[in-house]
Amino acid sequence: GGGGGVGPAHLVQIVNQSQHLGAIVIAHKLIDGGVQYSNDGSVYVAPPEPEPEPGPAPYEPTLEEVKEDKKQMIHLMYQEVTAQGIDVELSTGRQHFPLGSEDITFLMGKRFELESGAAEVSYQDSNNRCMFLSSEDMLAIITAALTFINVQTTYRNNLCEWVDQCKTIEEVEAVYYGADIPPEYQNEVYKRHMQQQGGKGDEEGV
Repeated sequence: GGGGGVGPAHLVQIVNQSQHLGAIVIAHKLIDGGVQYSNDGSVYVAPPEPEPEPGPAPYEPTLEEVKEDKKQMIHLMYQEVTAQGIDVELSTGRQHFPLGSEDITFLMGKRFELESGAAEVSYQDSNNRCMFLSSEDMLAIITAALTFINVQTTYRNNLCEWVDQCKTIEEVEAVYYGADIPPEYQNEVYKRHMQQQGGKGDEEGV
């Protein structure tokens, strides 16, 4: 037989003198690893490959969806910035204090302890630090911490208000934690903080 060497990558004609059919048969096409024959002299021509169907168009978020994503990012950055904490000048020198949620809860409790008239209080934080502090130093830490949290919270909320007022996705994308808030988007509380800080924006603490 002349069928050896038939491969799917080429159109191959195989001429086979058949004693039974008394005719020349032409290999028509490969099927399931074998060959289909035709005795009419035709030559199989493979159909054109189908055009690949276009995939779904990439999803385009709406303006409101972009705003919500931006505000979530602002809140995450706020948590990261506040958790990093602040430096406070104490009677023993300048020290750094973290301000995660655990630390804030602890400081609130110490404020009540100070109100009871304690001259010395213990301090613990999320960095596993323990020490005794004078009431004056403890009060300095609490005051600085609450001021910092208050300023950052005001800044965070004003950023979200700015996002809400944006008219395009491009405007939303231009907002980020640490950006200067344009005067037309500043709320009254933010403006008051700026006045108290001598005109410096709250983002400078970021």
